Amino acid sequence: MIEYPIIRLELERMKHSMLTHLGAYHQEISDQVEKYMEGAIKNFDFGSAVEEASHEAIKDTINGYFKYGDGNRFIRDVITNSLNEMFKINEDS
Repeated sequence: MIEYPIIRLELERMKHSMLTHLGAYHQEISDQVEKYMEGAIKNFDFGSAVEEASHEAIKDTINGYFKYGDGNRFIRDVITNSLNEMFKINEDS
């Protein structure tokens, strides 16, 4: 029969050992992550990201205007008026 407390003690010891080693290398890991992030930020193309986000926002705004806003009402009015005129012409004939 397996004695679970022994297994648990081994895992606890391993956990403690890993945390101790990670703690010892904390500053080194932190420095490497910071160096990597600085490089990533320096090399990031902010202009393209801003341009892409701007185009997306403009596109969403225009789509919303014509799907749900005044542009939609305007298009419906123009189409309705055109259809009304077409049917008036046909009724007059």
